[in-house]
Amino acid sequence: MDGAFPPCFLLFASLTFIIRPQPSMTIELETPRLPAATPRHYYLMDDCMYPGLLLLCIVASELWDAETKPIDFVCNRAARRSMNIVAEMQKALKDCNGSMTFSTPVQLPCAELHVASWENKSHQEKRGDIGASLTLLIEGVKVVRALSQAGCGAMLLQRLEHNINNYLLILTHLQLSGPVESPVLSCVPGSTQSLSTVLLNYNRLLSGKLERFMINLEDRCTPQ
Repeated sequence: MDGAFPPCFLLFASLTFIIRPQPSMTIELETPRLPAATPRHYYLMDDCMYPGLLLLCIVASELWDAETKPIDFVCNRAARRSMNIVAEMQKALKDCNGSMTFSTPVQLPCAELHVASWENKSHQEKRGDIGASLTLLIEGVKVVRALSQAGCGAMLLQRLEHNINNYLLILTHLQLSGPVESPVLSCVPGSTQSLSTVLLNYNRLLSGKLERFMINLEDRCTPQ
């Protein structure tokens, strides 16, 4: 190395690490861009010694703080931006030889947004629509992850699974008025064997339907 720092060291040199001695080797990673009210917790796994995967290892398991109420997510746009990790995963995917093909197709979420019909839905219907798509996607990710060999791709899939689950937890615990609607898909889902395509559609769902839904709910936020 001739005294040069490896890229992964330079990438994380500005981050503050707080290590707490727990059996599961829990690490709390604090970054300047993440609101203090919404810390992320990270769990290191045995595969973390896999060459070039420091970024993926540190962020392999992201859990929404159990003490943070869903309304805090609704009222904090910075928290929403921080929780959308698609751009980070796309960069990480390039380090995994640039692509990943699944052995079996994954069904895609209903990400297409028709503004007029979307705005006519009740809050419960919007939650059900988004929740159905997230559930469809996470089930597919679980299947391909179980079939994947340990390494870069498996780490990416695990991170994606945890991120989707975080959104599902927040949606499930949102306090909404009106009768509860069962999750219903609003399209005939397509499918793909490409992780890149999965990430593109996942991001469309988050930045489209989910973000509009959160903006619809912002009227219940207390002015700062």
